[in-house]
Amino acid sequence: RARQVLPRQPGAGACPRVLRLLPVPGQDALSRCLAQLHLEFKHLKKGAKKAEIEAQRKDGIAQLKRYAKGKKVPALAKGTTLHLILVQYRGPKMVNCELVGEKAY
Repeated sequence: RARQVLPRQPGAGACPRVLRLLPVPGQDALSRCLAQLHLEFKHLKKGAKKAEIEAQRKDGIAQLKRYAKGKKVPALAKGTTLHLILVQYRGPKMVNCELVGEKAY
């Protein structure tokens, strides 16, 4: 499967706006969204090499997939679409913001 990298928004280090959350009438504030986001933030030192970034990326993807297969995250996402997003920083600079997967619950 091809890797889907999210486009960056204008502005220094801005994380992209992934999607607009849509309210569902008649539900409480926590369960109003048609979509749930699960973000995993990873940080590396400023001088990290590309190989370190890629190794950390693979670890982050594996971690997000474990969360999605667990008990808590699917229970919280019931009735929505879950979006798994990996965000990586090298020092203060964002180097990767990637949609890892989507699943409707």
